[in-house]
Amino acid sequence: MDIIEKFGNVVGNEALKDPDKARRLLLAGYRLQEKRLQLFPDRKLPASGQYVARVVMQNIIKALAKPNDTALVSIFVPGELLTAAGITPYSVEAMSCFIAGT
Repeated sequence: MDIIEKFGNVVGNEALKDPDKARRLLLAGYRLQEKRLQLFPDRKLPASGQYVARVVMQNIIKALAKPNDTALVSIFVPGELLTAAGITPYSVEAMSCFIAGT
């Protein structure tokens, strides 16, 4: 079992007992991954893919860091009004794919 699988098990088990703690653990892991992406980008991806990986990671971190200032939206709903109101919109579809992928 590698460290990523162990971390996933810890977060998964904690999610059942204390969802806020699980969110904080996940946030810490994503922050570490963001630093790794900055220092050691995936060389198999083109520069644009490396950039998008960092942008998506930053958006997910922002949503998890301040859950009271975020709103789940569909990719079919424009989020500009929420952004103008100081609320971070993030896509239900993107979040579920992101979490499943990580």
